[in-house]
Amino acid sequence: MNDSKDLLVVGVGTMGRPYLEAAARLGVRVRAVESAATWDHRPQALAEAFHRAPAGPEELWNLAVNRAVAEHVPGGVVAFAEPQVLSAALAQDRLALPGPSLHAAVISRNKALQRTTFADHGVQQPEFRLVASVADARAWMLQRLPVVVKPLTRAGSEGVELVADEAAVDDAGAPARAPSWWKRG
Repeated sequence: MNDSKDLLVVGVGTMGRPYLEAAARLGVRVRAVESAATWDHRPQALAEAFHRAPAGPEELWNLAVNRAVAEHVPGGVVAFAEPQVLSAALAQDRLALPGPSLHAAVISRNKALQRTTFADHGVQQPEFRLVASVADARAWMLQRLPVVVKPLTRAGSEGVELVADEAAVDDAGAPARAPSWWKRG
């Protein structure tokens, strides 16, 4: 049985503090999952408990969310930012809690799924190519310069590149710009 006055906030950072403050004003008990990167700056007075998400790719948030839910089933789960959307939606779906559907969450985190879903519903999309590597799209890109290269799943505009000329095509998507946990192989 969940507690409808208990909210699990997945990812707080510094910008999420107003959400915790609003929950306190409304009498909602908050527990939060926070990243290792912002752990030392978590607003401890604003939440009953914090669960630490391991450093690394966004999939690791799920481990911390599962542990938090196992400890106490909340009445609601809210993801603060893009890297937490899937973990929050998985918990919402598993616990039959209201919120964005798992389907919507998955589509929101993958640019190829967004483009094809929007196109299926009549929303015009720019021409695009889904490839395993930027090198696989080289000839296609050269015929259409300038082009925009986007990773499938990173948050915001992280990893998005404007490729304006032929010299830039060969440098697009270089592993040097990948996150530290990214491994070539």
